[in-house]
Amino acid sequence: MKTPVPSEPSPVETSTKKQVNLSIIVGALVILVAVVVGVYLYLYLQETRDTSAVVPIEEVGVSLVDAVPQEKALYSGTYEGKEAIFYTNPKRNIRNAKEEDIPYIGFLDFGSSGITVFDYRDLTNPKRIASLPFQIEDTFSFKYSEDRTIFYIGLIQEWRPRTPSRGGILINSVYAVDLRDSSAREIWENEVGSDRYESKGAAQISEIVDNKFVVLVLYGCYGCHAGPPIDALVVNIATKNETYLGRVGDIKINVEQNTVSYRNLAPFIEDCEPVWDWCTDKSTVMRPVGETYTKQLNP
Repeated sequence: MKTPVPSEPSPVETSTKKQVNLSIIVGALVILVAVVVGVYLYLYLQETRDTSAVVPIEEVGVSLVDAVPQEKALYSGTYEGKEAIFYTNPKRNIRNAKEEDIPYIGFLDFGSSGITVFDYRDLTNPKRIASLPFQIEDTFSFKYSEDRTIFYIGLIQEWRPRTPSRGGILINSVYAVDLRDSSAREIWENEVGSDRYESKGAAQISEIVDNKFVVLVLYGCYGCHAGPPIDALVVNIATKNETYLGRVGDIKINVEQNTVSYRNLAPFIEDCEPVWDWCTDKSTVMRPVGETYTKQLNP
């Protein structure tokens, strides 16, 4: 019995096998190159993300998350567990930046805790809540409405030119930002240092009442050690009409009757507050005393 002799593969079969093996090798090389290129691009983008152009990278409702803060934009976020706001100011950035590799210096307002300089990249959960038509020079206070749909901020706008002989002017204003659509509306404005009020300084937001009234208290001067603000007024948010109260305290508003009650202030000598770095021992503070007065608010 003869042992069968295996037949030799035909030239066609040999060529087909070589083509299949070559295709597998080429495919593997393409996949490998794609993986290498993908890893390189990912690492490159990670390394350069802080110096990229200003591009919105995520939309949350109507609030935008920006990789780099935009000029004339207002951001909300948290810093060390506290609610804060952030904005940039190119002139002050240069003066306050301590390291050349920190390009995003801005200013955080902690309400009653004061204002500090900080890096945008260290702001937790930053969201752009409004874009304003002017550069912000300074801020003094901010408050949310009770339902957190409206954000109120008191600020100083950029210098406005007046005349060559008198230089520029600073405008102090209070804005209401609707967080549902990022619209910003001015509800009060005053030229810093004007004779409109007894106090010549900027306004701090003391209270928001039912999104109908804002209570403002004015500092004695701007750019000086003015102490706490004491000159008060009430602004109707819808109409922008105001009721000037003067140097009073213990302010309470009755929305239904459209009235405000208050007491006059009297001076007291007390120990310096810890946040007053200009005060070393004792200071004169104004406290509400005596009879309560009531007056009608302007509609």
